[in-house]
Order: sequence, then structure tokens, then C-alpha cells
Amino acid sequence: MCKFSSNKKLVAVEVVDSGIGITEEDQKKLFKQFSKLSAGSSYNPNGVGLGLSICKQIVQKSGGEIWVSSRRDEGL
Repeated sequence: MCKFSSNKKLVAVEVVDSGIGITEEDQKKLFKQFSKLSAGSSYNPNGVGLGLSICKQIVQKSGGEIWVSSRRDEGL
């Protein structure tokens, strides 16, 4: 989820999926550069771990916030 606000205008973007969820341990790594999550059924060994760290930088420089809300084994 991320939110941007400027001059009392607010834009909220939420991404929801039906995946397997993310452990609390992996959530701490999610927005860090070159971090990879633990191996699991959705693990991609080819990723370098930059995508969400870049998203976080863009959102923060735009005056917004970005975060994750997930529980392992509780996909929607």
C-alpha cells in the first residue's frame, strides 16, 4: 500500500493478491536493496532485489509512504 498527499489531495494505491503471504522476517527485508526473500514456492532466483527498494525511494521522494501488510499462509 502506498499513499501520496499534496495540497490536501490524497492518492492511495493498494495491491492485493492471493499468494501465500510473507513472513514477518521477510517483510523486514522487502524494501531493502539487494535483499531477497526466503526460498519458497514463489521464490525467483533470478531477481536482484532492487524493484521494491526503488519503488520506496520514488514514493518517499514524492512525499508518500509505502508499506506491506501480510501474513504467511493467509493469501486472499
